Amino acid sequence: TPAVCLFSKPLQSMPWGRLAQAVNQIGFTGVDLTVRPGGHVLPERVTEDLPKALEAIRKERLDVPMITTELLSVRDPAAETTLAAAGHSGIQYCKPGYYKYKFVDVRAELQEVAADFLGLAKLAQSKAVRMGFHNHTGYVGGPMWDIADILAGLDPKWAGYYFDPGHAVAEGGGAGWKVILNRISPRIFMTSIKDFVWERGNQGWREHWVPLGEGM
Repeated sequence: TPAVCLFSKPLQSMPWGRLAQAVNQIGFTGVDLTVRPGGHVLPERVTEDLPKALEAIRKERLDVPMITTELLSVRDPAAETTLAAAGHSGIQYCKPGYYKYKFVDVRAELQEVAADFLGLAKLAQSKAVRMGFHNHTGYVGGPMWDIADILAGLDPKWAGYYFDPGHAVAEGGGAGWKVILNRISPRIFMTSIKDFVWERGNQGWREHWVPLGEGM
């Protein structure tokens, strides 16, 4: 049975042991641990601190099947050490950071993302870690059509999707999210569950995140 994980970001102020206790009390069975600047494990201390964090979390009989990072390419000084520490610790999945559009030459920008993600995915594979690309509104891969061809050229065992239906509906309301879900479903590694409604404010329409079942 896959672990039902709590993203550790909302409990960022808690040390590892208290985080694990809280996750247990809420009723989740795992943790999606932030390993990034300002996260529960800092990239510059990942080799030393990730095993300690995992020990504290696993003491509560919780799983840590994935980490959330800000890694974008192998040029990031933290890429090698973070993925090596994850693989050594038995963490199976990694979420990379978010690639931004400059909206100058989208075709060229996608080619740059493809090259960066390809290198990162291959590095992760060498450490026995699967890379799951998260579709997030406003970034490359948000609508998912833009990233689908890039992932199609990678080994489906090691590179797949971290599918977020909330962001998918925000980017492709109506049937758009259904079409892309049908296309990518064989390669989904992880799923993020949250809910939203569109809300109009002084700066226009934006997503307003609400409790599960109360949104779109």
